[in-house]
Amino acid sequence: MGKQVLLSPSWSIVDAPNLPFPESPPGIIWKESFASHGFYTWNVTVARKQLSLKITPEDVENFVKWDTSFVWDQFPQGTDVLTLHGLSDKMVPP
Repeated sequence: MGKQVLLSPSWSIVDAPNLPFPESPPGIIWKESFASHGFYTWNVTVARKQLSLKITPEDVENFVKWDTSFVWDQFPQGTDVLTLHGLSDKMVPP
């Protein structure tokens, strides 16, 4: 395996306050859409392609609960990784 780059706003977000639905402008929009439609339509560009993804409250809950601790013990030792974390994250403290 070659070199990998991981861009991550946080290592673990399970204990972050107000998750999975933070009281931020995007969080409020998602909550309103969940309440009125049962999902949020996320329009995003990935690899220069427009995608329209349906995100449900269950999707957000599963994402927040995903245990990433396996990386400490199971990640291949011969792989170089550069991890960038944001320190100005208002939702998840550094």
